[in-house]
Amino acid sequence: VLGQYRANRVSGPRLAATDQVGRIYIISDRTVYVFDEGGVRRETVALSKFGINHNVSDFIPMPDGDWLLADASSGDIKRCNPRGGDCLLLSDRIAARIGKLKPPVRLALDQAHHRIFIADGGNHRLVALRLNGDVLDTSTPSADPFKSPAQIHADGERLLVADSRNRRLAEVSLSGDRFGAVRTFAYAETPLARSGQVHPVGFLHRANGSYILINANASGHQGDLVEYGAAGEPLRVLPDYGAPASSHLSLWGVWQIFDNYLLGWESDPQSLVEAEDKLVVADPSLMQVNWQSSNGGEWQAFGDPAFLADLQDLAAAKRGWLRWRQLGSLMLLL
Repeated sequence: VLGQYRANRVSGPRLAATDQVGRIYIISDRTVYVFDEGGVRRETVALSKFGINHNVSDFIPMPDGDWLLADASSGDIKRCNPRGGDCLLLSDRIAARIGKLKPPVRLALDQAHHRIFIADGGNHRLVALRLNGDVLDTSTPSADPFKSPAQIHADGERLLVADSRNRRLAEVSLSGDRFGAVRTFAYAETPLARSGQVHPVGFLHRANGSYILINANASGHQGDLVEYGAAGEPLRVLPDYGAPASSHLSLWGVWQIFDNYLLGWESDPQSLVEAEDKLVVADPSLMQVNWQSSNGGEWQAFGDPAFLADLQDLAAAKRGWLRWRQLGSLMLLL
């Protein structure tokens, strides 16, 4: 039990984001890593600088340089200055108006209209607010209820929502600052989906007009990357970045596959972004960040040698605690 608890405390790369000038942000182990478009680390910032001692469920870099952060433990939303470390707590105004947010909380920034949209996963609702925290609107549960809404994205005069428990990518029309009609844009349960992998926990609207959904299991893990067309039709399942190429598989590679199986390690994409001509995927289970050309090709490890070394250290720590768990299980069995 101790081994499993400590292994879960080792937090790998779970969020990826980009800004308007091409920087790539990876949030891993309560730290924000800032890279240039070539994958070279330029800055490292600890989340404790902003009074966050756990993980964040979402992270958005704003055009003015501030960061929007959603605390994964409390559900608090903060707008923080990464230079000085001072933060404006937005969730107090939300709680006073419509009640406290319940994690997991995901965010979408609509800079053109000076507003933020929130997927309030624990309350199964959407919230719209001004950049200062003033609430504009909430979704109406009786109209077309959401069930554990996950990632959310503002796209012109509509919102796209990964409606996890309803097994769909939902589209919400916007009428001014108010939520409008809701319709199903794409279903997660298709002939391409594996059995049980029908709960979208994230998605990406790509520059070419297509969509990639992370279709996970009921617990929100071990998802597949499934590409959909511009009209919401399923197209293909992307190759698994965690699977070694059979032509390069060695005896050591076979042992690693077997060892990962014993430890319960599987590919577990949790966040993906598109930077320039690259697709970037963050996986906290395998302790990997991978990227590939938007036109396809082989997956490659993302980041500079120092960042890759950090991930290897985290993976070794997690693997050690899982070994401790295995030893305890074996002793109990004996």
